[in-house]
Amino acid sequence: MNLKKSLFSVNFSFGSLVVALVLSWALLAVNNFFYGVWHDFGGIKQGIEQYGPQNRYKLGFAETTKEERARLFSEIVREIHTGGKGLEDIQFTVDSVGHSQRLLRQPEVVHLLDVAHLIEVLAIFSIFVFFVWGVQVVWVFQKKASVPSFKFQLVGLLSGVVLAVCLIFIIGPDTVFSWAHETVFPDDHQWFFYYQESLMSTLMLAPIIFAYIAVTWTVLATLIYIAVQFLLLKAIQKKIGC
Repeated sequence: MNLKKSLFSVNFSFGSLVVALVLSWALLAVNNFFYGVWHDFGGIKQGIEQYGPQNRYKLGFAETTKEERARLFSEIVREIHTGGKGLEDIQFTVDSVGHSQRLLRQPEVVHLLDVAHLIEVLAIFSIFVFFVWGVQVVWVFQKKASVPSFKFQLVGLLSGVVLAVCLIFIIGPDTVFSWAHETVFPDDHQWFFYYQESLMSTLMLAPIIFAYIAVTWTVLATLIYIAVQFLLLKAIQKKIGC
């Protein structure tokens, strides 16, 4: 395989991976990242019952219902995908307090605005990758060119996933999580919040919910990647008469 063909194969496979990651992320976001499942079976309900009453700034959060918590989480999800201008307006009400309370304190709002900005940057990058990948797909159909085999791409994807998982567990999930936040977010912006000071963290039982989302995202993205590649390769083979 010459250098030009190798670069094409790498770019095509990478573009396919980004497509799968974006599509799977969109599906998860539409389904509220399965918050209700993690609430009932992932320890979030118990975490809220334990840490909600310990919050130093907000009262009565442990009295909220599952539906109310899912609504609050969905509003955060919506805001971080739309610029975050409404983060300060997210509120909840419990009978024991009798009036609405803002869910988020200012440091939490700042952090989620950082997350919203990161998502915007990644969205722009993804659009660029989508465009390049789309051009490659069109070129392949027009020129009846060959693309990396399904087996080659599948082995490459699964090898990458296994390697990434192994590295994360060798280094330590907490270490990787902290390093990623310290690298991505501004030094003077708080990103770690104790449950006693943050209903955002309590609502999500962070960072535990991120582990659930990461696993679900990986599995779903892998399935979409396989489906996209299988269908695309079948269409290409039909086009060139194989």
